Amino acid sequence: MRITGEVSGTINLLRNIGGSVGISMVETMIARREQFHQDVLSAQWTLARPAYRSVTNGLSADLFHRGLSQSQAASQTTLRIYNSVITQANVLSC
Repeated sequence: MRITGEVSGTINLLRNIGGSVGISMVETMIARREQFHQDVLSAQWTLARPAYRSVTNGLSADLFHRGLSQSQAASQTTLRIYNSVITQANVLSC
């Protein structure tokens, strides 16, 4: 009877360790894919691209007209674009 309990305990231990390792591996893969997509998406948003300048100018102007100062509007614009890139990278990584 004692051996059966030890075997059962050992199997449960190995199952828990295997599950933990599996979860860690999947989380690592998702994090790496998210970073890859973030790098790819971030490369598209540079001042050299007219679309980026258009979006940032329009969003900054909108935020300025809503009552933010020029510097607040500029920092909020950058923050919102960054959050959008992070969200898109997260969706693409899954």
